[in-house]
Amino acid sequence: MAKLWSNEVRVFYEGINLGTATTRLSLSLEQDTIERTAFGDAAESFLPGVRRDSIEWAGMYDNTTALDTVFGTLIGSATKVISVMVGTATGSRAFAGTGALLMKGEVARIADIVRQEASFKPDQAWDSGIHYGGAVTITAVGGSGVSGSVDNGGSTLSGGTIYLHVLAGSFGGGTAVVLLQHGSVITDFADLATFGGINALTGSLQAISGTVRQWTRMRVTNNGTTLTIANVLKRG
Repeated sequence: MAKLWSNEVRVFYEGINLGTATTRLSLSLEQDTIERTAFGDAAESFLPGVRRDSIEWAGMYDNTTALDTVFGTLIGSATKVISVMVGTATGSRAFAGTGALLMKGEVARIADIVRQEASFKPDQAWDSGIHYGGAVTITAVGGSGVSGSVDNGGSTLSGGTIYLHVLAGSFGGGTAVVLLQHGSVITDFADLATFGGINALTGSLQAISGTVRQWTRMRVTNNGTTLTIANVLKRG
């Protein structure tokens, strides 16, 4: 049984690393199964079977990256990528999805440090998968650089989804490319999914169809590029 401290949890929202400031996190995977109106209370009406996942976050007030300003401009945006990574080792558990920032606020108690709070509502069920070591800095030396490799325990024919957060970096005077690679053995990789034309801090995702082989890793290309990225892979 893994024993992890809360400082080994990372939270990413688009191109922002919230994990470096996080003091509290609550992630909920929830689904109602019983139609409450059967008990005669119309005020409790809802659609059974619809997911009601959510995430509540609190952290240190950060005036260096101006999270308060960023949060303020993104409230109500329902297509932003959110990832939560539990553990810092390559291949550790992660949850990812897209959703809206519903609330942000500052909390100040007398004689206490100022904090920020935020509430997110996914517009899909959380995907559960693995990550590649949290926020990883990769330099494209000689044209490309790679992350650590993950042994997924075998291949799958069911595809999946790859989530990407670009958190920092230089783009080699142009645009960078981030790729998900897979292989049947750890020494032989082929490109599987491509995020091209990256020249800003951002979040995005791609659906993968067909076979995802046993070994996977992330690759950055465009000589001279150095990117700090975070990725979550959900297979099947």
